Amino acid sequence: MEKERSLKRAKAERAAKQKKARKRKRVIFLLAEIIIFIILLGMWYVIAKYGKLQVNLWGKDDIVTNEGVNSKDYKTIAVFGVDSKDGTLDKGTHSDTMIVISIHKNTKEVKLVSVYQNLLTMQMDDTIKTAKEAYYIGGPKEAVNMLNRNLDLAITDYITLDYTAVVNLVDSLGGIEWTITEAEAKEMNLHILETATLTGQTAGEVKSGLQIMDGVKTLTYMRICKNVGGDISRTGRQALVIRRVLEQVKKADIATIDRIANQTFTQIATSLTLKDFLSLISDAMHCKLVDAKSYAFEYKEASIKGFKNAVIPLGVKENVGELHAFLYGKTDYKVTQMIQKISEETELLSGYSREDYEGAE
Repeated sequence: MEKERSLKRAKAERAAKQKKARKRKRVIFLLAEIIIFIILLGMWYVIAKYGKLQVNLWGKDDIVTNEGVNSKDYKTIAVFGVDSKDGTLDKGTHSDTMIVISIHKNTKEVKLVSVYQNLLTMQMDDTIKTAKEAYYIGGPKEAVNMLNRNLDLAITDYITLDYTAVVNLVDSLGGIEWTITEAEAKEMNLHILETATLTGQTAGEVKSGLQIMDGVKTLTYMRICKNVGGDISRTGRQALVIRRVLEQVKKADIATIDRIANQTFTQIATSLTLKDFLSLISDAMHCKLVDAKSYAFEYKEASIKGFKNAVIPLGVKENVGELHAFLYGKTDYKVTQMIQKISEETELLSGYSREDYEGAE
């Protein structure tokens, strides 16, 4: 009798355990379904926003790199800000901003290099022109190939924004806190109405001091050049502002991110595939911006035959070596034959060499 009761209890306990196991399994499946739904919803959201971009996919032969260049542990992307007044993001517009972004595939560390517009470079037709001319001549493909050629890089993709995108991005973030000097405020007031007109916005007087700059003020601040340090100072301001904007984007909530996508993506062009775009979004969620610099590192700003206020690298080879040490940690980097050629021709044209750099050994 006792044995029979024990068997019944054991059977009841097994049944209870099986019931609990089935219930736990259903909960696990339910949680898995919810997680999958959330992931799919997120992917659907990103795909929907990706559709707003002006996508220009490249073929494998569109991008040219110098022989021997390899940065397999990094993703390198070029970002251009162009002076488009009608939404045109291809050739025929000048690149006011040129940024090289290096993302380490494992650590997600990000470094930025802002390239001077008036930097002397060798274009794809082997002529020496300023860096900004490449985008005007052949659009983003020409500009990316020019950067690859002159900096020994392996940039694979680009992102281009026009004036309106920059204004909308900053406004979507609620503006950025910044300190404006009296000289900067004076120069900004000479150009801010033009910026407002180009972007369909309104603008008031700019005053010096600490303030929250809206999109129009921010764009004007990034564009001013004359009387406030020229191309060198402008590029430095752009790099600092971009760094601040990226920091704020990382902290933004979903509603703000959605507002940014809705108001800026139609004014952005890219060569990124959907897969790469999803990967870039994932990287952005975990990335850490560690440093930003301007290129060239050692230079002479001078007017020479055919060029006004040109930025002349004092030793192209040495500057490119420093660039790779900064972006990729390659302190013993050996430049390619193309860089040797560009270095020689730049020195011949400008009359300036590494010997003109005071810190040269």
